[in-house]
Amino acid sequence: MTTEERLEKLERKIEEMQTVIRTTRLCIVDNKGRYRARLGMNNGKPELDMKDANGEVRAMMFVDSEGPRMDMKDANGKTRAALAVLKDGGWLGILDANEKPVWKAHENKRPGQPFPKKAAK
Repeated sequence: MTTEERLEKLERKIEEMQTVIRTTRLCIVDNKGRYRARLGMNNGKPELDMKDANGEVRAMMFVDSEGPRMDMKDANGKTRAALAVLKDGGWLGILDANEKPVWKAHENKRPGQPFPKKAAK
């Protein structure tokens, strides 16, 4: 490789570095340095989680083998609302403090079908 070719290759890499950030995890911190949001890989799946001021995860989005999901949690860490696009259709649920569905909709099932299993975290 000539010096000119090496220089061109290096310039392309520098240009790419100015426009693309490559990482396996990005953490957003508050003004006290505590992480409040994280975008990264977790057990081989992409995940976004957001924490409240007490450091508890309150919202999370991820994609697993079943499809994309979003969970919203209460102050006790219990999932209270969930949205999923599963292989067999979309799912939306509102849950009580014990994570039991109080309202749910699934595009391809009649009312009363089971809540989708939680993905391993």
